[in-house]
This record gives sequence, structure tokens and C-alpha cells, in this order.
Amino acid sequence: MSTYNQLKGLRVKYLSSDPEDDRVQEGEIFYNSSGNTTYLKTFVAATAWHASSPLSTARVGGRGAGGTQSAAWIAGGLKPSAANETEEYNGLGWATGGNLNTARSYAHGDGPQTAAFFVGGDDTIDSNELYDGSSWTESGDLNTGRHNLGACGTSTAGLAFAGNPSHKTNSEEFDGTSWTEGNDVNTGRNGMGGCGTQTAGLIISGAIPGGSTANSEEYNGTSWTEGNNVNLARFGLAASGIQTSAIAYCGGPSPTPARTHSESYDGTSWSTGPTVGNARWNGFGAGATSTSALVAGGEPGFQSITEEFNVQVGTVTAGAWASGGNLNTGRRRCSGAGTQTAGLVTGGNSGDASALTETYDGSSWTEVADLNTARQYHRGDGTQTAALIAGDNDVCESWDGSSWTEVGDLNTAKDEPALFGTQTAAICVAGAPPSGSALPQCESWNGTSWTEVADINNARYSLGGCGTSTAGVVAGGYTPGPDATESHSEEWNGTAWAEGNNLIVARYDPTQFGTQTAALSVMGVNSSDNKVTSCESYDGTTWYSSAPAATAREGLGSGGTSVLGFAAGGASGSPNTHNNTEEWTGDTVAATAKTIDFD
Repeated sequence: MSTYNQLKGLRVKYLSSDPEDDRVQEGEIFYNSSGNTTYLKTFVAATAWHASSPLSTARVGGRGAGGTQSAAWIAGGLKPSAANETEEYNGLGWATGGNLNTARSYAHGDGPQTAAFFVGGDDTIDSNELYDGSSWTESGDLNTGRHNLGACGTSTAGLAFAGNPSHKTNSEEFDGTSWTEGNDVNTGRNGMGGCGTQTAGLIISGAIPGGSTANSEEYNGTSWTEGNNVNLARFGLAASGIQTSAIAYCGGPSPTPARTHSESYDGTSWSTGPTVGNARWNGFGAGATSTSALVAGGEPGFQSITEEFNVQVGTVTAGAWASGGNLNTGRRRCSGAGTQTAGLVTGGNSGDASALTETYDGSSWTEVADLNTARQYHRGDGTQTAALIAGDNDVCESWDGSSWTEVGDLNTAKDEPALFGTQTAAICVAGAPPSGSALPQCESWNGTSWTEVADINNARYSLGGCGTSTAGVVAGGYTPGPDATESHSEEWNGTAWAEGNNLIVARYDPTQFGTQTAALSVMGVNSSDNKVTSCESYDGTTWYSSAPAATAREGLGSGGTSVLGFAAGGASGSPNTHNNTEEWTGDTVAATAKTIDFD
């Protein structure tokens, strides 16, 4: 008889607690000595949909999507006008991609993020575009223009089939240059799910005259063959995967309700799976197999909600903001430092410039020693016991955990700069002089004095910043003029500033925390002069969408990391100052061991 070690390559371990994090292995069997050791325990994979970061642009009219769950794209749709925007997904959130040449909805596309195609659309559009990961290029048109069609494959081996008007049966193949008519599908339809490759395609359900069909069809590179029926007929559904490992999800629509239904296909039969959290049809779907999928957008309404499907040991909880303890004194234009469980907020405006300082323990705020100089246009950095503030003149102060001390002045007096680093090694950059224009000057702090260093490329004020004195990032801000609200981000390497990728939402007076390679920029005021809840994460290269805050406001104090942070105070109007705190927790995965019952 084979042993467990021979079968699995693992031994039965005797542990003092359940394994955690990267020590968790599906199927591993162990005893936990802290419990009843007459029982064995193991980790079992589960299937589930979970929420992820929202689209930057809410939209419907989907199926123009492709890629994998960790490198997906969507394009076009309705918002409610026809959209040309592309968004790219990195497994955590959505970033801005290159715009389509022709804005449209109810088109279809497929392919990886760097080799995709997008074809058809509204009414009888025949246009085809190819994507290389940064821009779309016009290519050979379809022979039969249509919308609500299906498609699968890549930019060099694509397949397009069925669609409207008139529930078409046409099927065409793309070779990277032109489309060629192939054998027709057996059942004309539109709004179906489609996935697979040019030589192994799959059609799933869809609309036929008088209703929806449960029929599926498979393509072998030459002809279409009837497959087994899905369990729930519908249209406006999304699908992803390959012909032998596919998943179809959502759909509807009126007069039947939007669906949360999902089904998986193994190449032979369909099996009902876990329900999607948010009912929708005409959403955008992507994914490589039946165990890894993504859906975003859709209707009713114009949705931005994103959900992921996984088969894994752990339960995924998407990053989100939650309520924390209230400041004792509500205020705007305050500064922050520290962490989510050891935070600091100073100064601000609750009717006039304030000298108040409060500390946070992750639950409640406590008033401590005041600043020497009341101020509201300053910024802070450091920790709860070793902080620095600068701005709202040239006077700077240092905090030792019990009192503030005036330290070396800035060389250039400024309001609303960006400040990041520590109490003894910091960067203060940009800002506005009393005249109100924008400054490019950057100064470096060594714990005693400030030294002028290389200017930032884009002069501005009311920007966000975080990082260290040798590796920082700033984003957003305000520059008086026609394009006043900034989306620019720039990185500091200890010597010079370099342009980075832009924020998705231009904003000024956001709050920002984290590092140069893992930062969050949240809330602030957009280019329409509206307060926003929008939150974006930065991975050192790209800004991408994260879960929004609960309350739109500007002028907050914050601190922490991209995993655990806080934002407190601020204002949603004038003089609508806030005392509430929101706490950020990034994506988490938690695994729970199951007891093995041999009865």
C-alpha cells in the first residue's frame, strides 16, 4: 500500500498551530497540538467570486475584453455615449490604456493584453483594430459588419461569429491582416458568450428570435458542431477560458432579471458554479480557464463593479476603506504621519489656522501638545514619535513624541508643498509662494538644515507625495491656468526628478501615503472642481484603480502603507470640515484548515 508521503510528497506534520501565508498547501495533512489531536486537518480549495477594484469608467455594452485575470483589458462600450477608452487590469486594479480609433459599443474582441483585436460594433460597424499593449491600429475589416457578435483568438489568429442585425450565422477567420469567410454557425444568434481559439472556439447560449437558447457550439478550425446545452439559457452573458475549460457567467436581461448565474465547462458538460456577487448583463469578461475569470461593468445602469473568480485554498478579501475613530476636532488642510495603528495629525483649519495635534492608536484619537505655530498649508512626514512638518511659511517643526521644536527654516517659504521621508531625512518639493503661483523648487533635509536640490519638472501646489528622501513619488496638484488640475506624477531618485505615468483622475489636494513602488492617492478635488472618493494605487510604474473611500473630501491628514493606512479630517465643502477617519486595508487572503472526518 502506498503511503501519504509517496502519494503527495508530504509528511503528516505535528504542529502547534495551523500553517499560515506561504506555508499553506492544498491537501497537506497535519495535527494541530493546540486542539484535539485525535483529528487530522487539511486545507481544501474552494470556488468563489470576490470583489475587486472598480473600473475607472463605468460602462455597459461589453464583450470587448480579453487577456487573463492578472493581465486583462477592456475597450469601448457605452458610458452612456459610445466609449473609446481602454482599461488594463493587473490583478489588483484598472489602469488607463490606449484609446480606440473608433468609439463603439457591442463590439467583441479577445487576445492577450499585448496582442488583442477588437471588431464590429454598433449597428453594422465592420472596423477591426489591433492592440499591442499601448495603442490600437486599424486593420482589415470584417466582411460582414455587425454588433453583439462573438469573438475569440488573438490579433494574428482571430475568429468572429454570429451577431446582429437579424441573428447572423456568419463566421469569419482573421490571419493578422484580413478576414476570410468560413463555415456558418448552426444557430444564428446574438449576445452570446464566446471564448477559445481560432481552431477551438466555443459559442455559449445567446438571443434567438423569440427568446434565448441554451445551445452551445464548438469550432474545430473548419466547422461548427452542436455541443451540450447550458443549464440556464440567457443572453448578454460573458465567458472566458478555452474550449475544454470554460466558464460562462451573468446575463439576462429584461424582461427576465439580471443574472448572477455561472457555469463551468470541461469540454463535455456544463456544471453550475458559485453565483457572482453582483447581477448584471452586457458586462466585460476575461480569463484563461474555468478556474480563473474576471467580470467588470455591465447593466442595469452603468456599472463599474469588478469581480474575480478563483479556485484556491484562501478566501480573498479585496482592499477597502472602513470607518475608524473620529478626530476630537474636525478640520481641513491638516497633515498626517505615522501608521494606521500609530498615527499623527497636526494643524489644519476648523474656522481658522490650528495648532492642534492628535495621536491615533488604531481606535481613538488623543489630543497632545500643540504646534508652536498654528498652520493650515503645511505637510508632514515621519512617525508618531518622530515627525517633521514644513510649509505654510518657511518655519519647520520637529516632533519627538511629546513636544514640537522649531528647526531649520526652508530656503523658500511655500504653502501646500509635498513632503516625504523621515524626521532626519526628508524632501520638500513644489508648493505656492504667498503670491499664489506654482513653484518647482525642491529642498532636501538632513535633520539640521535644508539644501536646494534639483527642481521638479512640473511646478505645482496642493500635490500628494510619499516615500523616502532617496525614493519618492508625487502626483496630482494644481497649477493656475487653463489646465489647472494636474494628473502628472514624478519620481525622485535622490538626485533628480523623472516623469512617471499619470494619475487616472486628475486631482488636487489629495492625500497620499506609502512608498515609491507601493503608494495610494485618494480623494481630493477633480478637474470639475468636485470632491471625489476615487482611490488609486501605484506599483512603481502605473497608477490603477482601487476601492473608493466612503466620503468625498479634500485636505486630509494621512499615513501608513499600501497595505494598512488611514486618512482623517478634511472637508467636503466650505466650511464642511470632517472629523471622521477612514482606514485602508489592502487585499488579503485567509485560509482556514478543515477537520478531516473519517466517519
